[in-house]
Amino acid sequence: MKHNLFKIVLVLVLTVLSVSISFAQSSANATSTVSATIINPISISKDANMNFGVVVPGGTAGTVLLATDGTRSIGSGGTTILSGQTGSPAVAQFTVSGEPTYTYSISFPASITIKDAATDSMAVNSFVHIATSGTEGTIPAGGTQVLKFGATLNVGAIADQPHGAYTNTTAFKVTVNYN
Repeated sequence: MKHNLFKIVLVLVLTVLSVSISFAQSSANATSTVSATIINPISISKDANMNFGVVVPGGTAGTVLLATDGTRSIGSGGTTILSGQTGSPAVAQFTVSGEPTYTYSISFPASITIKDAATDSMAVNSFVHIATSGTEGTIPAGGTQVLKFGATLNVGAIADQPHGAYTNTTAFKVTVNYN
């Protein structure tokens, strides 16, 4: 009987130990720190509108190139730009603001149309851009970067391109996004 009692006690002890061991092994925990960093939102503002200045159409269609430094040149065809009566040629200029050292992407339309009051039109395309400081697409230490845009103006022949003031009917929308 003592021997059976010993076996029963032993079985009970082993059962209690195995249950407590299995409970001890069935859960564990750890902790984690949760954090976030808030940065300046990216934004863009227009500083100046693009203007090709005074252009004279020729006997054939042609192009006028507006470089990012504001200089104009004839790309092709019979178009003429006047040196004395330039109008007010200017590149489009935008200021990008955001978190220093963060990179961003730039998007804009491939082409826009400018029209006169009578719906005569010219295409503006082949946009080029440059940052005036730092590496384009990376916000410099001061938190702002200026972008200048030039483009190509496609002028029709004199018979097809009436004189007058032309302006865009579709927006030249420049968008910036953090990478």
